[in-house]
Amino acid sequence: MTTLAGTSGAPAHGGQTRRISRDELVKLGQAGRPWAFLPLGLQAIAKSPEDAGLRLLAAANFARLGLRGLGLEQLEAVPEAQRAEATVRALASTLEAMPDDVLTSARRTTICRGNLEALAARGVDLTGHLDAWRERAGEIEHRATGDGNVVRLQRGDDGAIAQWVRLQDEAGESKGAKFSHRPGAGVSDPGCPPPFVLEGMDPPWLFRRLIEATPPAPDGFQPRIYVVQEDPLELLDGLSMVDLRRELSSERVCLIVGPEAGAKLEDELKSRSATAIKGAALGLPTVRTRATPGVGEAIQRAVAAQAQEHERLRGEVAALYAGRDAAWWAGRWKAALSGEGRPLRVLVPTCRFSTYVRHAASDIVEGLRASGCEARLLMEPDDHSRLASVAYLRELRELEPDLVLLINYTRSSFSNVMPEGVPYVCWVQDAMPHLFNDESGGAQGPLDFLAGHLHSDLFKRHGYANERALDLPVPASETKFHDGPVDAELLREHECEIACVTHHSEPPEALRDRMLAESGGDALHRRLIGAVYERMVHICDTAHAEAATTRIREAVIEILQAEGLPTDGPATQQLIRQAAAPLADRIFRHQVFHWALNIAERRGWRMHLYGRGWESHPRFAPCARGEREHGEPLRAAYQAAAVNLHASVHSLWHQRVLECAMSGGVPLCRRKFENLQAMQRATAFLIHEHCAPEYGKLKSRDHRLRTIDSVDALMMAAQRQRLGERAPIEQIYNERWALPEVKRPDVASAMLLGDLCETTFASEEELERLVEKAVEMPAWRRSVSGGISNRARRRFTYQASVKRILGFVAEGLERSAGG
Repeated sequence: MTTLAGTSGAPAHGGQTRRISRDELVKLGQAGRPWAFLPLGLQAIAKSPEDAGLRLLAAANFARLGLRGLGLEQLEAVPEAQRAEATVRALASTLEAMPDDVLTSARRTTICRGNLEALAARGVDLTGHLDAWRERAGEIEHRATGDGNVVRLQRGDDGAIAQWVRLQDEAGESKGAKFSHRPGAGVSDPGCPPPFVLEGMDPPWLFRRLIEATPPAPDGFQPRIYVVQEDPLELLDGLSMVDLRRELSSERVCLIVGPEAGAKLEDELKSRSATAIKGAALGLPTVRTRATPGVGEAIQRAVAAQAQEHERLRGEVAALYAGRDAAWWAGRWKAALSGEGRPLRVLVPTCRFSTYVRHAASDIVEGLRASGCEARLLMEPDDHSRLASVAYLRELRELEPDLVLLINYTRSSFSNVMPEGVPYVCWVQDAMPHLFNDESGGAQGPLDFLAGHLHSDLFKRHGYANERALDLPVPASETKFHDGPVDAELLREHECEIACVTHHSEPPEALRDRMLAESGGDALHRRLIGAVYERMVHICDTAHAEAATTRIREAVIEILQAEGLPTDGPATQQLIRQAAAPLADRIFRHQVFHWALNIAERRGWRMHLYGRGWESHPRFAPCARGEREHGEPLRAAYQAAAVNLHASVHSLWHQRVLECAMSGGVPLCRRKFENLQAMQRATAFLIHEHCAPEYGKLKSRDHRLRTIDSVDALMMAAQRQRLGERAPIEQIYNERWALPEVKRPDVASAMLLGDLCETTFASEEELERLVEKAVEMPAWRRSVSGGISNRARRRFTYQASVKRILGFVAEGLERSAGG
C-alpha cells in the first residue's frame, strides 16, 4: 500500500519505494484508479504546485470518488486561462453538481450518538465519553467518498491542507478480506467459523465486513464477534463514520472498551470457558493505543486456563466413576427404579443447531422427569456459541449422572470427555454416516446401549451388540401436541385443505445436479450418480408394488456391476447412503407434492408447505408458508389443515405423523409395499400369540391355519381385499416366533395407522379421494385422527418411550452383572 509522508497506515509492500516518472504518473491518473493515483499525484503536486496538468488529473480523480470540495480546490489552483477551457468547465460543472462531501462534526456526532444508543439499549453504555470526543472531533476534517470510504485531512491556519491523515481505499481493502471459514457454515461443518476478536473500530469497515461475511448458517449458528479498544475515544472515531445501529444491536457483538482492555478480554473469555473461545485475532494497523496486555496474549491465556480446567475436571470425573462396573450399576438402577434409592440422574446433551434433534432432546428430558428421574439438558446457551469439552465435564461432575443419553452419537464420539464407567444410550433417530463404521461399533462396551432406528448394517457389518439394542420409533411429545383448542387467529392463519411440514424443498433434479457438481471432474462418479437417479425414478413409481428398500440395494449393485466395480465392499453402502437413498426419498416426496398441487389446482383447494426453501421452488413457491416453531404454531398447522401429507421411501413412521394425529389432524401417508409386509408380519406374530395354545406343541415349524379360524387373520385378509389384493384362505403359522433369537415385530408400529385404505394412498387418484372425504366428512376426519392419536398415546409418546428405555437398560445391566 502506498501512503503519503505522515499518513497513518501500513508502509509500502516490503518497505521499498520506487521513483515514478511524470509520464507514468499521468498514465496512472488517466487509468481510472483514483486510489492508486491520488497519494502519488498529491505528493507530486506538493513538490510542483504549478503543475496544472497534475492538478486537473487530481480534480478528475477526486470527482471519480465523489469528493466534490477537494476536486474544486484543485481546479481553483489552476490558472484562469486553463479553467476557461471547455473540458475543464465540464469537469467543474460535474463537481459542482455533486452533493457536499464534507462529513461535518455535527453530522458525525449524530451518527455516533445513534450508534451509542444502540449499544446502550443492550446495556453497554459508552455515552459518558461523548463530550470528550466532541471536543476534539473538529480537529480532523472528514470527507465521505461515493464508494463508502472516509478520507481525513488536517488544515493549517491558512486553510490549506497541511497533512493527509487517511487517503486510501480502506473500505475496498476490507471488502476483499478473507477469513478462514466457509460463509454460512454451521457447527457440524468443518468450515464453522470460530469466535472473532477484532482490535480497533477506526475505521469501521473491517467490522462491517466481518458482520457481512458471517451470516447465520442454515442451522442458525452465527459466530460471536469481540471488538476490543483500549482508548474509548478511538472507538467513537469509528462509530462516527457510518450508521452501525443494526450491527451493534446484535447480541453476538461484544464490545470490550477502556484501559486494560486485554485483561478484560481475557476475563470475558474465561467466563465463557464452557464454550469454544479459541478464535481468530484480527487487528487494524490504524489502532493508535494497543490493548494491554495484547489481544493475542489475552486469548492464549484464556485458552490455556480452559485446557487446565479440562484436565482437572477430566481427572475428577474419572475418579468419580472408577470402579463402577455392571454389577454396581445393576444395584444402583434396581434401587432407583424400585423407589428405595435416589431417583436416577440423567444427562441429555444436545445441539441447538439442529432442525429437530434439540426439540427431541427437550422432550426426552420432559419424559424422564415425568418418569421420576432427575434429568438435565445440556445445550449451547445461545446462537453464537459452541460447547467445549469443559461444558460436558462440568455437568458430569456436578450431576454425577446414572445415565447419559445422546441422540445420534455414541460414546466414542465424545471419548475425550465421556467416562467408560457410566451407562450410555445412543438414541438413533437418523442414519448418520459416523455411526456406520467399525470403530464406533467396536468401541461399544457392556454399559453402551442403542435405541431407536436400528439399521441391520450396524450389527451385521460394524460390530454393534444386538443384545443391547432396543428398536424404537421416533416418538412425539404428548404435552406439545394435543387436540385442544387452538387460538382462533392462529387457526385461521393455517386453515387449508392440504398441508405438509418438511424442509426437503430442493427439487430432486437440483439434488442430483448438486451431487454431480460435488463430484468435480470424476467421470465415474458422475456416471454413477446419473444412473442411480434414473433407476430411483422407476423404483419410486412402483414402490407400492415392490419393496423399495430391496430394489434400491439391487439397483445399486447392478449399477456397480455394470461399471466393473466390486459390490461386496463399502462402496455399495456408501453409494446407497450418500446418493441412492437420498435421491429416492426426494423423488418419492416430490411426486406426492406434485399430485397434491394438481389436485388443489383442479379442485380450488388451498395447499400450504411449511419449512425452509419452498419460497424458491419453481412450482411450489406460491404454497410456501415458511418455518413453524416446534410447539403451538406447528400444532395449529396440523389441526387447521383438512389433511397433512407424509411421504418417505425410508419409513412410514415419522414423528410428524404422530404429532399431527395427536394435534387433531389427519396424516395421510404415501403407501409402500413394505407397509403391507409389516402388517402381514405383525399378523403372523399375533396368530402365534393368540392361537398357539389351541394347537399345543407342534411337531413341525409350519402349520397352516384357516383364515376364518383367527380374528387376526380375518382382519388382515379384509385389509388386503380393501387394497385390491387377493386374500389367502389359509395363513401359515410359524413356530419360529417362540425361538428366543428371533426378533419380534413391532406390532404397535405396524398397526399404528389402522385401515391403510383410510390413511394411505399410492396414487394421485387415491389421494384425491381421501382429501375429499376429509373436507366433506368432518366426522370421518375426527374418527381417523382420534384412532391414530389413541394408538400413538399408548405407545409412541416420549414418556412411554423413556420408560421402555429405562427398563431395557436396567435389564441389560442385570444381564451384564450375571443376574
